[in-house]
Amino acid sequence: MMVGAARLTLRLEGVDSLKSKRTVVRRGLAKLRQMDLSAAEVDRQDSLDFAVFGVAAVSTDRSVLERFIRDAEATLARLDLGKQMATDFEIVHLGSPITSMRDEMLEWSDFEESAE
Repeated sequence: MMVGAARLTLRLEGVDSLKSKRTVVRRGLAKLRQMDLSAAEVDRQDSLDFAVFGVAAVSTDRSVLERFIRDAEATLARLDLGKQMATDFEIVHLGSPITSMRDEMLEWSDFEESAE
């Protein structure tokens, strides 16, 4: 299993209050969540100049995760929420394939023999 996580930073334009920033951020989050991504505002919540979105997805295929992140960037660009400043992206491999785990699992007979 692989988890892809990205941090997308936008420079906001025309935002003059935290209330108007929340409107912009909510719009971005709604679109990202429609793409089956987990999404949240993850930094600079008190800044009127920047919005930092965190997005994450789970897959067994690296190319699928990379496509999700490219699509997230493109979606935010189409919404014209602000100028994209940076994207940090990381893929983490978790666990091992189920077949190798099965080889390492103990059977009940292993416990019965040691109890005798």
